[in-house]
Amino acid sequence: MYLVFYYRVKMLSSDFTKHEKSNNRNQLEKSIDQDADLIILNKPEMVQLTKISNVGQPKINQKSTNLNNRMLKLSLITENGIKVNAIEFDFLGKQLSVNNTPLGAKLQLSNKINYCNGLLFLTSKNCKYLSGQVKNLYENWLANKNYEEFNEIDESGTAQKSISGAPKWKP
Repeated sequence: MYLVFYYRVKMLSSDFTKHEKSNNRNQLEKSIDQDADLIILNKPEMVQLTKISNVGQPKINQKSTNLNNRMLKLSLITENGIKVNAIEFDFLGKQLSVNNTPLGAKLQLSNKINYCNGLLFLTSKNCKYLSGQVKNLYENWLANKNYEEFNEIDESGTAQKSISGAPKWKP
């Protein structure tokens, strides 16, 4: 039991981008290679989040907390380094968001997953947020988040806070 717990904790803090590629592919990776329409996973597979965006909102409004207009696009990487994109087809929960989910977090995929045009269609039935933190990815994510908050732009297009001492431009 302790060994299983240790392995899971180690995997949650592991950076899948740095894993050596193996010829021993899991069911998810085999199905992606075969371009299957439906991926059926006999056992849960862990993937790492490398990028997250809300395609239901314009770029300037990515931090919107309006859950009605949310559709997350996730860039994921498998344990063997296979990159795949996914779309939030059904609400996956509040803990998964553009604002609060650090890169390097882990997701658990299971059951049946629709796969079309290079996209996994994730639902609450086939995807579970596990959290996890990869130290260097988390530090970069936190630095970028702080920088973005410092340079926020309001609806009128003017900066809320400015790092420059220059006066504001007036047309």
